[in-house]
Amino acid sequence: MNLNYLSAIYASYLEQNHKENALCGNIPEQVTELLLFPLNPIKEILNPYYGTNKIIAQTSFYWRQLEQGTEMRIESWNPKTETIFCCNMKSDQLEIKNIPLTEWMQGITETFDYVMLNPPFGYSNIEKKKERLENLFLSHALNCLKEGGFCTAFLPNGFLGRQSFDNIQLRKNISLNHHLQSIILLPKSILSTSEIFTSVLYFSKTAPAKKIPLYDFRNKKNINSFLKLYRSSEPNWQLEQQELEEHQYCFLPEEYIPSKSFDFEEIPSRKKSLHALWSELQKNQDSRLYEDHYGQTSIFNTAQCVSTRKGQLKKLIQTGYGLLECELLLYCGHIQPTKEMGKSLAHLKTGDLCPTDHKNGKYPCYGAGGIYGSTNTCNIPQSTGIVIGRVGNFCGNVYWTCQPGFLSNNAIWVEPDREKVIPDFLFLLLYSAHFQNKRRGGGQQYITQSMIQNQIFYLPTLSQQADFLAQHQTLLEQIHFYEQELGQLELTE
Repeated sequence: MNLNYLSAIYASYLEQNHKENALCGNIPEQVTELLLFPLNPIKEILNPYYGTNKIIAQTSFYWRQLEQGTEMRIESWNPKTETIFCCNMKSDQLEIKNIPLTEWMQGITETFDYVMLNPPFGYSNIEKKKERLENLFLSHALNCLKEGGFCTAFLPNGFLGRQSFDNIQLRKNISLNHHLQSIILLPKSILSTSEIFTSVLYFSKTAPAKKIPLYDFRNKKNINSFLKLYRSSEPNWQLEQQELEEHQYCFLPEEYIPSKSFDFEEIPSRKKSLHALWSELQKNQDSRLYEDHYGQTSIFNTAQCVSTRKGQLKKLIQTGYGLLECELLLYCGHIQPTKEMGKSLAHLKTGDLCPTDHKNGKYPCYGAGGIYGSTNTCNIPQSTGIVIGRVGNFCGNVYWTCQPGFLSNNAIWVEPDREKVIPDFLFLLLYSAHFQNKRRGGGQQYITQSMIQNQIFYLPTLSQQADFLAQHQTLLEQIHFYEQELGQLELTE
């Protein structure tokens, strides 16, 4: 049997089922097409495949007719019982059994020539420990792969860049102990039931590749066949092993895009525009007045009025810090600041799991976007401090806390090294780094402590920092005034 013949059978099967959308469980035919493309004439297959048994079984049926002795195993995740449904198919017998997940993870008794991996995305509680299911299935697939065997894997893009120890070690294993042939990044639209970015990886258990081709199709629309696009495209990136090692084996291209050099000629023009906007926003501002949805002002802070006022304050704060960023860039352009990495300027700490009583407490709860409730638990006793959003739509957001409170695990606490940097100046440096433009992940976007620690900052001396802050003291005081009012309004909701 040859590859072309098997591909023709597979294409015919999809065409017959086109009226049923040709979905393999929850997986579109475009993804299955990519996963089956590298299939070779082999004797044994392991398929830890979730929700696609029908089409794989049909393919196996055709295959067994063509070549005797082919063995195939389908392993599917049962989320209700947290067991693995295992179906062993041979030309002369069929064996079906359910295996507890813990038992399934413990040992590998067989290895296989080919693995097609489409794992469930999300978490499983194994012995009261949260584990990512895609990581468990991928680890299992790596252990099952024979020397010289080939694996195609469909994974969430979060796996490609997460900075947890387990994720880094898995990516390192694939990169150093396997030949990573291709990384194919797919658009959100590939899954009709989910808004996450996904990818397909091709790798074999052979000598590692010196350069790893990466194909970025995330912005492609109305594509009839990503397989055809892949076969006719040149890679967008070639990731080298040394680069991967320096970046904790991140497989996302954003990690390797050099920072855009700033055009200093544009700063005065931007500063002028922001100054005009700042003046316009401040015009007729009175923190005691709240505007309702009819445009009328009142001293009574109804829910609609508070929401409107909060929007005004956020725009004022953002514009004020934008002005200070322009002033900072101009100031640093006229001195000779030293280069410092973020890890030498501050100590970072991720917050804790959100308490269940995050209402009607005496301490505010600080998340990625600011205050989102209150609790009776306190883990940051400091009256003011710097917080950076870590996960979600507000990851990379930098703000000040207004009083002691509880920091959630969606945010990072920044403790300045006061021997090197003044807290107000560090805040401006972090704000100007625009970490929100460096976020990773698909559906759940995030930044990491290592991104902040490895960021290069241009740092003036302490006396120069104090001089800059003194020059712009009035603007800073106005911004802090608006921040305090915003904090009070968020506490009242």
